[in-house]
Amino acid sequence: MGLLSAAMLLDPFSITYEMIIPVPVMVKGWMFLFADIKGFLGGESDGTSHLAHLCGFISIAALVYFLSDKDKKMINTGLVINILSFMAFLFLRSWMFHVSLH
Repeated sequence: MGLLSAAMLLDPFSITYEMIIPVPVMVKGWMFLFADIKGFLGGESDGTSHLAHLCGFISIAALVYFLSDKDKKMINTGLVINILSFMAFLFLRSWMFHVSLH
């Protein structure tokens, strides 16, 4: 998860082919992060250490402190892209849900 979060921040629009269809790495990261949060909070006993995955994801935030200013700027840009994309997704989802009710 640490590597996935680094990929999400450094190159969020790169395409991954690990899933059935090609998707941007940030979308894959969101799905995996959601699954790990849900697994951890839900007390899943699926043999996966969801807490370890979440700590790997969060560890990237700690490593940013040791990076050069150029790398910090790249990661900050990736973070902004991820946040804005996720907000757009939530807006479109709520808009589509609202439209489907009428």
